[in-house]
This record gives sequence, structure tokens and C-alpha cells, in this order.
Amino acid sequence: MGLFDFRKKNKEKAPENVSSQEPVLQDGSGAETASDAPEDRWSQAHQAMPQAYQNAGGSPFLVFTLTEETDTILPLDPREMYKMNGKEVRDIRLGLVSLKEDQVIGDLPYYLCTGFLADKIVESRPPFALIGALTEDEMQQLIDAVQAEIEDRTQMQELFAENLDFLSRDEIEKETVEQVFASEAVETYTFENVIFPTGNVIVADPITYLQDPDATGILRETIPPGKYPVMISILHTADEDVRIVGMKLKVRAEEAVSYELAKDYRMIDEKEEKGYGGYAVEAGMATICDLQAAESYWDFLDDWYDETPDGNLYNDYLADLFAKSYEEHPSLQRKEGDFIRLTIPETEDEIIMAASGFGDGFYSAFWGKNDAGEPVELVTVFIDPTLYERL
Repeated sequence: MGLFDFRKKNKEKAPENVSSQEPVLQDGSGAETASDAPEDRWSQAHQAMPQAYQNAGGSPFLVFTLTEETDTILPLDPREMYKMNGKEVRDIRLGLVSLKEDQVIGDLPYYLCTGFLADKIVESRPPFALIGALTEDEMQQLIDAVQAEIEDRTQMQELFAENLDFLSRDEIEKETVEQVFASEAVETYTFENVIFPTGNVIVADPITYLQDPDATGILRETIPPGKYPVMISILHTADEDVRIVGMKLKVRAEEAVSYELAKDYRMIDEKEEKGYGGYAVEAGMATICDLQAAESYWDFLDDWYDETPDGNLYNDYLADLFAKSYEEHPSLQRKEGDFIRLTIPETEDEIIMAASGFGDGFYSAFWGKNDAGEPVELVTVFIDPTLYERL
């Protein structure tokens, strides 16, 4: 990789198949130093400045260099700080240079490195952070960790693409539902006695689309008003991660014999309009809830945004609830929390929120029916069970 050797102050050759460009300047004040503090660890550290190149296809990328045994000042968010011709540079890398080996030993995606370097931060003075000196062994550990993360993400992208084909189907087999909710590969957690006071059911992304009544689909088929269990199915993956692979509303104790796509409609300006035949997810969450709970949620959101006009619902309200959920059930979810049972303030209405498999996408819901054609359960499946062994 063509990088500056900052300790020796001599420029190396540009990388093969790329052309070197003038380093970009910091936006805003144009300041090129992180601190004007007196002689301290910051003033003794090396400040990594961006080196700009073009790859063989003409796309720009920026490189910051980290050398062993050297305290280094790195930007917290270089995409925000540095531009080329007024445009954001998406490809930003961290080059790891070994003086002992006199060569670059690592060329890594910058933003993948930040998580692994977090425990090496001596002090943060936004928009910069002082990174304590790494040994060559620690640099190699960073390389190995980031490369493993890249491999995991590549595999996940492949699985996500395969799962899209599964999600595009408008029918589902009984055997598939059984694999999702009753196989030895999964563990289930049940929210007992969830209130459905009207029997009008909604399946939606509770953080993004359920906030907008016009974007909320209501299922055409109803259930008797009452209290019902809502179940989530949890897969523990080979790398000790967890994924919620499905959600089920159980209406009758008997088993379903067949499944059919749950059709929906939307109410816009008090007029019924055709639904989407499924629901979109953009916040990585899904819910099965009653229409009355949604209406109470809308009233609550109106008041909350009035009181918190610049607020973020997840960061400023829901995140603490998800964190508490993790504290109560740490073996069933990731550290940020994957599910909650939200009671709408000043009501008894409830919304179950649970992470949706691989996250964002377009999902379907299916009614499980008995021989008489009555609804036994409502299921939404997030991940094709044939992919379980590869997760």
C-alpha cells in the first residue's frame, strides 16, 4: 500500500494500479491538528493525516496510517471530516505499517477497525481520538480480527441474498413452520396474555412504519377479542450469536393443518385502500399487535414528539427498555436487546417488539388454519430454516 512512513518521514511508492492525489483537507475550520494542548501525550503523538488515491476504476479512497509502538491521533468519523471535491469518500482504510519488517502488513476498512481499537483509546477529544501505541503482535491481532469480521459479513451477505428468495414466496408449508418454531435448533420465548381488545391484527415494523397510520396495514381476517400468547423463536448460531427467526400469535390451542397468506388493507383519509400483501422493515424490528394498541401508540407518539421535537424514539426512549430486556434475558438476545413488551403509557395496550432475523427486508405473514378454515395462529418467518446450519 502506498503510505507515508511517519516515523522516518519518507514517502513510499504508490500502490499498484492506483494513482496518488493531493491529500484532502478537513472540512469546516480547515484545522489540521487535533490539539493545541501543552506538551502532553497528545502533543507527542503522531497525527495520521489522510493520503488520497484512486483505484484502477477511478474511484477515490483515503488511507490513514498506524505504526507500531507509536501513539496515534485518528479521526473519529473521517467521512464527515474529509471530502474530495466536496463529495464524501466512501472507501476509507487504515494501513498498518511495521517498521521492523519495513512494510505494510495490513490494509483494512477503517470503520471495521474502530470497534476493535476502542479499548486502546487513551482519550477522546472530538473529532479526534488518541490511540495508545500498539505492539506488532497487537497490530497482527487487529488484522486477524478484522479479517474474520469481513469473512463473517461476506457469509452473512450471501445468506441474506439466499433468504430473500425465501421471503418472496407467497405460500409456506406446515413443515417449514414446524422447523421455525418447533425444531431442536431453536429455543422459544412466549409473551403470555398479550391483549388484543378489538381482534383487528397488525403486523408491521413498530419503529418505522407503525409510526405512520397511512403506512400501516391491517389484516382483513380478524380474531375474537381476547388475550393470546405471542411467541418468538430464537436460533443460537455457531458463532454464539442469536437470531430471532420467527414470531407467532397463537389463537387456538389446536394445530394448524395449512397456511395461507394474510391479506391486508390500509385506511387513508377514512377510506379503505389495498394493502401491500406483506410488511416492510427498515428498523430491523417486527410486531404483531392489535389495532387499538396501534392507535394508542399513535397518540403516545404525538405527545412524545411534541415534548421531544428533536428526539429519536429508539435512542431516547426504547433503547433503555431493550437494555433492561437484555439484563432480564441475556441468553436469548444480543447485548443491545432484541425484544420488549411495551405497554403504551397511560393505557393497558401492548406492543411486542422483536428483532427480525437478518434485519431490514419485506416479510409476509400467514394464517394457520384448522380443518374448518378457522384461524389457529398467525406466523411471520424471518429466516429460511434450511439456512440454520450455516449461521
